[in-house]
Amino acid sequence: MQTCKDADMVVDHMLLLFSHEQIAMQEAGSRILLVVEPVEILERLFPTAEMRARVEAASGDSPRRSGSASPTMPART
Repeated sequence: MQTCKDADMVVDHMLLLFSHEQIAMQEAGSRILLVVEPVEILERLFPTAEMRARVEAASGDSPRRSGSASPTMPART
């Protein structure tokens, strides 16, 4: 509990809303971010090594990366 009180921000996954612990942390100056999404959903936000490999492989074929598809606009006077 002391670690939470000493922290600048605490991410609450346990729904400490209106509990004695939450009040104690706030009185100590910690900010609390309440997250109600299940952990499995939050894990999907972080890329895996497989996802990174797929994105890097796909970006090698991208015309934007090679510079060949850069748009040009005629000069307007």
